[in-house]
Amino acid sequence: MIPLAIARQLRDRGRDVVAVAERPDLRSLSDREVFAFAQVEGRAVVTRDRADYLELDREHRATGQTHAGLVLISNRFAPAAVGPLVRALDSFLAGEHPYPGFVHWL
Repeated sequence: MIPLAIARQLRDRGRDVVAVAERPDLRSLSDREVFAFAQVEGRAVVTRDRADYLELDREHRATGQTHAGLVLISNRFAPAAVGPLVRALDSFLAGEHPYPGFVHWL
């Protein structure tokens, strides 16, 4: 799970983000359910769980569906590296929104 501090710091920078860790109704959901929730909300998912979410992306593409996007965090960001990840996500969010169903690697 992405540290809650990342969502808080991004919100302090004016970004509209929601963290699973801060939402009791989301914490117990499966990856598939979190992904579905993100689609209803029109939100991209930011995750270190690359394999599961890439599989969900493949399933959507195979059925002709799109999604609100995935931002996959690479191993170059240590789990405790809040500052660098906040800066990378803030920089990404400052740019143009990619195409529907985008997959972006950080």
